Amino acid sequence: MKLIVFGASGALGSRLVTEALERGHDVTAVARDASRLDDHSGRVHTAAADATDAIVNGFKVSLPGPPTPAPQAAVPGLPQSPAVPQLLGQTG
Repeated sequence: MKLIVFGASGALGSRLVTEALERGHDVTAVARDASRLDDHSGRVHTAAADATDAIVNGFKVSLPGPPTPAPQAAVPGLPQSPAVPQLLGQTG
């Protein structure tokens, strides 16, 4: 699955990136300062974005390749229609 982790330079975000890689996911890590991100020897795509700018301008982060929908079974309680896009979030 393709995942994007915002706040990936912080304590929680960096652990989420590592865990996602260990589980075989394609990861894009985003932080205000991309130079603070670990690209895990080229296995992680990195990008800079500021969440406060996103409120007004929208994120300008592009993921490589076509989007991959989240499996419906992975998110209990969400609508079971493939037409409904899903965004999973974790804040810390």
